[in-house]
Amino acid sequence: MRRDPLVCAGEVDADGRLHLDLPAAQHRAVLKARFAGERVDVEVRLRKSRRSDKQNRALHATWKGWADHLGYPVDELKREMLMQVFGADICEAPALGIFGRMGPRKPHTSELTTAEFAELMDRAVQVAAETGYVLELPDEWKAGASR
Repeated sequence: MRRDPLVCAGEVDADGRLHLDLPAAQHRAVLKARFAGERVDVEVRLRKSRRSDKQNRALHATWKGWADHLGYPVDELKREMLMQVFGADICEAPALGIFGRMGPRKPHTSELTTAEFAELMDRAVQVAAETGYVLELPDEWKAGASR
């Protein structure tokens, strides 16, 4: 039986003790329900800040007007901005007849850290202005960019 891993953020204090963000009673209940009596692997790694799903939805909502202004689909505009901000690689799939097509190095905004997302949004405001469009950013992005 396949069990999804339990992923929980936490912090290691100065004495090396791990403190999970999930309340102890709750993580014990999850561990008991999913893994009681089983051997498990525990992995501790540095946490990367990721942008929220709410921010990603807001990106699409605010970029829709800009994309309409340019006559582009939102996904195409997003792809072009990702290439401009994070660079592009040449993608080839000879079996499909694709040769020398450019693709963004970071193709999914869902995989960007909060800092990368803020960088993308800052550049988008500049590029939008250059195209004659004022891109209004939600306060949440402005606050996140200053962190």
